[in-house]
Amino acid sequence: MVVVLNGCASRGQEADQAAEALEELGAQVCPARIGQRVVFARALLDGRTAQEVEPDGKAADDVQRVHAFSLRTRKRGPDE
Repeated sequence: MVVVLNGCASRGQEADQAAEALEELGAQVCPARIGQRVVFARALLDGRTAQEVEPDGKAADDVQRVHAFSLRTRKRGPDE
């Protein structure tokens, strides 16, 4: 199981605390996180993705980093 933290605030320790608690339960936590970004809501209004609305924005980068991690994890498996 791999967990991706989503809607993470840019300030505070909540995401770090959540990641730590999940790891203590044995979950693999993706090091990339999806931030709490306005562009996700804006994109949803038009049925688009954050990458389509702001291709060079932070939200697009968040999604790209999670995608890259998932590809690396899938190729090698969670136990490798």
